[in-house]
Amino acid sequence: MKTRFRLTAFMLSLLLTFASSGCGVSQTSVNSDEDFTTASTTGAADIDLIDALDKVAEENNFYGTIAIYDSGEKMWSYSGGYADKETEEPNAFGKIYRVGSITKQFTAAGICILNDNGKLSINDKLSKYYPDCKYGDVVTIKDMLNMASGIPDVFTKEKNLSTDSELLEYSQLGFKISENNTAEQNKLSIEKYIVSFDELEFEPQSKFEYSNSNYFLLGRIIEKVSEETYEDFIAKNIFKPLDMKSSSFDDSLLNTNGYVFDSSASETSWLKTNGIEWELYPGVSLGYAGMNSTVDDLHKWISGLSSGKLLKSETYKLMTAANELIAYESESYGFGLFTSESLCEHTGAWGTYVGQVVFNIDASKEIIFLSNYRNETMYSVVLSSLMAELEKSIQN
Repeated sequence: MKTRFRLTAFMLSLLLTFASSGCGVSQTSVNSDEDFTTASTTGAADIDLIDALDKVAEENNFYGTIAIYDSGEKMWSYSGGYADKETEEPNAFGKIYRVGSITKQFTAAGICILNDNGKLSINDKLSKYYPDCKYGDVVTIKDMLNMASGIPDVFTKEKNLSTDSELLEYSQLGFKISENNTAEQNKLSIEKYIVSFDELEFEPQSKFEYSNSNYFLLGRIIEKVSEETYEDFIAKNIFKPLDMKSSSFDDSLLNTNGYVFDSSASETSWLKTNGIEWELYPGVSLGYAGMNSTVDDLHKWISGLSSGKLLKSETYKLMTAANELIAYESESYGFGLFTSESLCEHTGAWGTYVGQVVFNIDASKEIIFLSNYRNETMYSVVLSSLMAELEKSIQN
């Protein structure tokens, strides 16, 4: 699901400007029974700045892992909190986290790979894959990639539009899914619901509106065209060539547990309290969430994507291009990424995990953070405070 701890374009630019100054210090500390932290950097450094950044992360209880890269090299990283409270195992650089909507850029790349290989065209009408869909002749794959299709987001309570009793369930989502279903059964239920609408919410490409339904259908199109499961296709065509050995869609491989910041609630109870226990049902997150990864694997992804290891250069330009449909502030939406003149970024939240990736289009500068503690407000404070310290350093 989408989340709102997004940095402004100015803050992003400031953060990535910082990466041109080197770093070089490492430390490990245990601050309390709840907070285990490690921080490290490589290269030459402004020690005062690094100490200030570490202090911000520590004092604001940053729980998870964060790293800044410059020209492919890790410059600064920090881990805080526990991967497992019960065993007191700390979060660390190699830990695996759910990445939520960061998954969307992988779905977009999967579509682009099929486009580059002549298996489909981003200009294909949706009706090519769903001939009975009433709006299929006016929506293209590109419209869905851009979040400009007009297809309602069925994964929000207010968009529960179904009147088909065959699809209705007690779930707030309005279609029949179950934790006891197979992934394919849940995928079929959701697919049927999305393509059952009589009309769109707006004319395609007339405005931006974030809708997870777009990326669910894109994931399904990948399956139709490749004749593989979405998960297998992404693993074979992205994870393997980029050596992303810690990335998967298999929650059994998570080596972190999900928590709610400053709460004893379990992830399961938090999801149930918020009426979103369906998030972790098999197959429900197809295409728009559901991926698990590490900070280092996401760095490999950004490096490989930008260097032409996956896509043709002209396709990567399309994926990262800004457009006239403003999403937030000065950002528009490319393919699975919020884009501006020189930056790409996306946040993610799934279960009690949150994260964000930010990078220059040439991937010369990157910031990546992942966390297993749900608290968007805390991360806004941490990231804003980091920006303030970086600004002071630049001014001085």
